[in-house]
Amino acid sequence: MKRAMRRLLTAVAVFLLAAVAIPLSTAAAAPNLPSQSVQQPDPNNGNGNGNNGGNNNGNNGNNGNNNQQQQQQQQQQQQQQQQQQQQQAAASAAAAAATSAAQASAQQAADQAAADAQRKQQQAAAAAAKLQAQQAAAAKAAAIKAAQQAAKAAAQRAAAAQRAGVTWSHRGKPQKLVIVRTTSIDSVSGGSLVQRVARNGRTVSLATLDAAIPSSWMTLNGDTARLNAAVVMTPGALLVVDGIKTLQLAGGNDVNSA
Repeated sequence: MKRAMRRLLTAVAVFLLAAVAIPLSTAAAAPNLPSQSVQQPDPNNGNGNGNNGGNNNGNNGNNGNNNQQQQQQQQQQQQQQQQQQQQQAAASAAAAAATSAAQASAQQAADQAAADAQRKQQQAAAAAAKLQAQQAAAAKAAAIKAAQQAAKAAAQRAAAAQRAGVTWSHRGKPQKLVIVRTTSIDSVSGGSLVQRVARNGRTVSLATLDAAIPSSWMTLNGDTARLNAAVVMTPGALLVVDGIKTLQLAGGNDVNSA
């Protein structure tokens, strides 16, 4: 097969050479025809044209490549610009979101602080109102208790004055009368109760008696006691005169002058 191909190629080459040689020989055999000179191609011209053509083709190819590279560079620059714009837009959006979140957080913190302050104020106001109410209730209770005690004391004083008046009347109505009870020491002047000292006990000393009655009614001087009033000891009460050797009654034997 290869040999057949080679033979075919050889035959085609011979045919082509024969076709070229026939016109050249015909031109040389015709003397009446103007001679045509076969200009041999100038190596310089031929090469120059060929070179020019090649250079033009190369330049055109280079220009195409340059244009393509420029387009690619422009596309890359555009893509980079778009990416930068997208990144800037994303950064701006993130910054705006962060700012908005920070503002929202600050506002929430401020609202929470305001709510806490309001709650504390309300709690303080409630505590103050509660304390004021407690103080008012305590003051009211104290006032009621004081009034009750005052009323009780007044009633006791009125009852003591009544009892003292009865005793004074039964004892001859002396000018000054000291009534010693187990619960009190009453001083009666002209039938009126002028001083009352509460006590609790059976016995009473002259020093205790001196401290419980008006100062001008009794004097103590060493072992001598001078009494300027009549003294009545009620049942259960006992006067102790330890340390006193002399007891003087300024009124004498007359009860009314006592």
